[in-house]
Amino acid sequence: MSASIQKHPWTCCRAFVVGLLLCLLPVAATIAQGIYEVKYTFNNHPGIEYTALIFYYSDNPDNNTMRIRYYNNNGWNIAEQKVQPVFFSQGGKDYWVLDGKNSSIIAGPEKGLEYTPDEIFMAKKAGATYYEPSFSASPHADGKSEYGKITSFKALTRSDVTNDYLSAYNWKWPETDQTAAVGTLHLILVSNTNDPNLGSGFYANHRKLASLFRDIQQACNLNLDIIELTGSDFNKSTVASRISNLSVNSNDVIFFYYSGHGYNDRQSEWPHLDMRQGMYQPLGDNSLSLADDIYSPLIGKKARLTIVIGECCNRYADNAVVTGTPVKEDPIMMAPSQNMLNASTLVSLLNRSGRMLVRSSDINEPSYYTLNYGGDFCNNFISSLLNETGFTNTHGDVRWKDIFYSSFTSTLSDSPKESSQQHVKYYYGITED
Repeated sequence: MSASIQKHPWTCCRAFVVGLLLCLLPVAATIAQGIYEVKYTFNNHPGIEYTALIFYYSDNPDNNTMRIRYYNNNGWNIAEQKVQPVFFSQGGKDYWVLDGKNSSIIAGPEKGLEYTPDEIFMAKKAGATYYEPSFSASPHADGKSEYGKITSFKALTRSDVTNDYLSAYNWKWPETDQTAAVGTLHLILVSNTNDPNLGSGFYANHRKLASLFRDIQQACNLNLDIIELTGSDFNKSTVASRISNLSVNSNDVIFFYYSGHGYNDRQSEWPHLDMRQGMYQPLGDNSLSLADDIYSPLIGKKARLTIVIGECCNRYADNAVVTGTPVKEDPIMMAPSQNMLNASTLVSLLNRSGRMLVRSSDINEPSYYTLNYGGDFCNNFISSLLNETGFTNTHGDVRWKDIFYSSFTSTLSDSPKESSQQHVKYYYGITED
């Protein structure tokens, strides 16, 4: 990064350093949503330390924001840039580069001057398991670069990042005293946690969604009713009964999420949910139609906003045999921070009206899960929601349709190219325009 090279030539060595990568990272590495503080120096200027604060949401750089404090003879300055990962192979190594975009100096004596974004390189040798920090580079206009190293990295929690802390970066948290005009948000999580093969993956979805909506509850000061059906409560009669007995007011919101096995009965485009506790139970007597047995009765509750999602396979079940949900390799994630949410944006979303029905795969397609990280669609949905409703979002109006579209395209991109892909399909009826 460099402020006006002619006036301050030494500033071009400020490396783009993202502490997400200090730990060794496997080939399947992915970055989690989080807040990170990084301190670093450069070989040519060992007495100068730079401090960066990073809000990271997803692989999409739109809201991934990094601010850097640095001091020169003129005083303290603050620069800002977006963050995007780039992957390539060269010279027998795989490289993972975190690249800066759209940089500028936003505060201090050098405000308005050029600030060139730099890069940090992670490298993995052929046959190695892990990416390791390799070097940081700050490219000059003449094509040459200077290099530096990371001196400190810390993953921060929401409680660490007070407004006093943020003030050093010319930031502050958005106001959180708004209350969503929602009577109650009913979160219904149905997860096959007893499944002997993939119960941990289904439960990973469950944990993440419960945590996300509790954060939303805290940010928006709303009433949250969580119905969690796991373990022995994961069965057809209990799910049907809890839906039937759900008490809903006209200004409420219903969000239903199923994590488990599923199949297509060749009679509908929508999957059936496999509610069996074991293979010994007959399939036909222990399944629920996502559309007819879940969505329709929930719509009948006449809540203001109803969203129903089934993350399960939608492949044909021949001779009452459900093909197992495919399992992918777990990625490695940095521990995420919490509450990186913009209350006003969330309030706007929760005040929408309408209905939506989502199946995570098209007819005769799989839905991919990992054993410990959960389903591809769930992770992409959470990432998209956090990206659109995060603290650093500055593009104004946010719509459910945008959130879901981003999660749909990311899920397709994540599915294996050489085998069955995963096309998310949906019925959309939320009024947002």
